Amino acid sequence: MTSRGNDLQRHVFADTLRAASAGTKRVRILLPDPDAVGPPDWIDVRETETGSFDHAYRSGLLRLQIRQNISYLAAHAASGRMEMRLYNQPHIARIVLTDRVVYLTQYEDTRHGQLSPVKKYRRGDMYDYLCRTVALTWDHARQPSGAP
Repeated sequence: MTSRGNDLQRHVFADTLRAASAGTKRVRILLPDPDAVGPPDWIDVRETETGSFDHAYRSGLLRLQIRQNISYLAAHAASGRMEMRLYNQPHIARIVLTDRVVYLTQYEDTRHGQLSPVKKYRRGDMYDYLCRTVALTWDHARQPSGAP
């Protein structure tokens, strides 16, 4: 679960996406819904926050980047082992959930998420809480148009 998904196009996730495309690993990705109807429009809320410290984010750039990442991931989703859904809620964290650990990046309203610390949680209360957060978000998110 992430805010715009640019990291998904970087080397850190390349092996994971390749494995999903090859059918050897199951991957689920949650991205913000660029067509969600507000109020509030959570993409605009995050862009307003981001625009306060990065002036490029004041004219729909975040929504455009989300759309580009949805298009990028659609090719991987075609394999059937990668699923993508679009959520409509505040963009306050990136959560990367695995079978053994979860990585949490809490977004601040004063800097990009990539500059925020990443916390790692092994199985336990926080792991269970974040698993529940992702599961509930997934259950109430929608599939992108044209998804299998």
